[in-house]
Amino acid sequence: MKKSVCDGLIIVFAIFGVYLLINFNNYYDEFFGCLILLGILLYIRYRINHKERIKVNLDSPSLSFSNTNKENVIYKYKKIMSDSEFTFLNKFKDLNDKYIIIPQVNLASIIEKCGGKYHSELFRNIDFGIFDKDYNLLLLIELNDKTHTSIKRKDRDLKVKKILADSQIPLLVFYTYYPNEKGYVLNRITKALENIENLKAKSKNN
Repeated sequence: MKKSVCDGLIIVFAIFGVYLLINFNNYYDEFFGCLILLGILLYIRYRINHKERIKVNLDSPSLSFSNTNKENVIYKYKKIMSDSEFTFLNKFKDLNDKYIIIPQVNLASIIEKCGGKYHSELFRNIDFGIFDKDYNLLLLIELNDKTHTSIKRKDRDLKVKKILADSQIPLLVFYTYYPNEKGYVLNRITKALENIENLKAKSKNN
């Protein structure tokens, strides 16, 4: 029932309850009049409390929705990078002086699929993205550990490589079972970026 209809009925019952109290002929009229007015007061109190709860929920969403889980699902804070990814990032984070490094780049945020009904293949993350200072994507970097040796993960990696190739987005892959010393990592990424910038400069001149 709509709120306006409920409010209208409350007013009618309130008038009826007052009428019974003023013009009561017996104790039953007085009793029902008091009962109606009591019900109206309780309803008004409920409405006030309900509005206060809504206000608290809007002011503190993290508190208001913390106990709404009915499936015993637990949500925990998770770091945006694993320890190995963070260690790897430290080897080339000096590039931040010239570029912008963003971890966990979702394909859906940098690639638009034209045609087709499903976009689930874009709901995958690449470990690092290197952008210029205007946030134009230059290079993606993937750090492959032992989990990438499974058949399922290999299939995923092949799909990602094809999507990036079709989108003409360069991908640089490193493997954790190699030493990946800082000089090697930095040099390889720097050369890849130089090649990308040279190709862009040539395409502009042509």
